[in-house]
Amino acid sequence: MRPILLFILFVIFTCNVNAQDTLIVRNDVNIMLNAMLKNSMSILADYTHPKILASMGGREKAIETMNTGLSEIKSKGMSFRSASIGKIGKFYTKGNKVYCVIPHDITINTEGGYLSSLSSVLGISPDQGKTWKFVSAGNIGRDKLKTLFPELPDGMQILPQTAPVFHKKAP
Repeated sequence: MRPILLFILFVIFTCNVNAQDTLIVRNDVNIMLNAMLKNSMSILADYTHPKILASMGGREKAIETMNTGLSEIKSKGMSFRSASIGKIGKFYTKGNKVYCVIPHDITINTEGGYLSSLSSVLGISPDQGKTWKFVSAGNIGRDKLKTLFPELPDGMQILPQTAPVFHKKAP
């Protein structure tokens, strides 16, 4: 009887840990996407992986670059319309880090309608799921991600970004 009880406790504990990881990741990705929608590049930078910020010349330079990109989008008459996340993928642990892929869709208002695209972000937790930093992954691809993050777990599938689809406004 004792081995069965230990097994049941193990299963319950494992399920609770994964549920908690999913809740934390979902919350953090939603904060990041909402920051993008509200044009708050400093909050977006807070959730961006440090390696990405470093590759952009540091946090302040990254924010400046993101704001420049946002200005270019606005100058073309475009604006972020919405963003939402899909089902969070499997959690992978390697060393002290936890990884997962989070699918998301983004829509952008444009003249005469809007564009929609599906993509994914890579979530990386340096502290076993307590905090998360993210990397836009769908537009980079696994090979480039593996160059940036050699410790990326084998078997982890990165969902590629889809080509934007134009949706005409109803008359």
